[in-house]
Amino acid sequence: MFCLPQPTPYDLCFRLFGFPVRVHPLFWLTALVLGPTRLDVPDAGARILIWIGIVFVSILVHELGHAFAYRAFNCPGTEVWLYWFGGLAGGSSRPAGHWPNIIISLAGPGLQLLLCAAVYLSNEVTPWVFAAMPYTFFLYAWLIVVNLYWPIFNLLPVFPLDGGQVMREVCHLARLRQPEAAAMTISIVTALAVVLLSLANHFGPPEMLGFLPEWLPRPSLFTALFFGALAYSAYEQLQSLQRDRGFNRGGSW
Repeated sequence: MFCLPQPTPYDLCFRLFGFPVRVHPLFWLTALVLGPTRLDVPDAGARILIWIGIVFVSILVHELGHAFAYRAFNCPGTEVWLYWFGGLAGGSSRPAGHWPNIIISLAGPGLQLLLCAAVYLSNEVTPWVFAAMPYTFFLYAWLIVVNLYWPIFNLLPVFPLDGGQVMREVCHLARLRQPEAAAMTISIVTALAVVLLSLANHFGPPEMLGFLPEWLPRPSLFTALFFGALAYSAYEQLQSLQRDRGFNRGGSW
């Protein structure tokens, strides 16, 4: 589920800051499905368009953060793809060393958090959220949500999220005996913890998650499904690592 889809005749392709950008049609469909607006309200069309625009700009900013970091480390051929639940930035190579790769992984959510701060400060300097124009509060609120909470979740140490990429590099820096296996194990444990919190929020009494801070959105059933898929993917990679380790020890099967 995390592989890049094949190009289609319906891809939106353009260049931005010198980077080729390709947007797969499934990106728009996924943004529509994840939208917070009901279809049976009178202004549903306008809110859906605003929401899709917010997701597009936010994810594009995120991936541009990675792309600029690749460029800073002189990695050639960097491109940006938007597809399914997010996107990917990459090129023909990654820089050598663990710290450059940590910086690249942090650059995406970091630039997204800067966008969140810019949106917030823009209203503090020149209040516009409650202007006479319709939908300004809807635009502001969801720009904040998408560019604050999505990067926070993305920084969880779950592979292949950015936090999981960072954790893998940290395991190597810590000189653990099996850094890749340790990173996958941490991914599985963290993802399953999110799944349990999501299920508790969906099926349990309201006070069950009272220990969480009020500002933190409660995880949904979709969150449980998504992180469950991430946990399973990390488990498969861990199994593959263990098989390879057994093969290397035995020499052959």
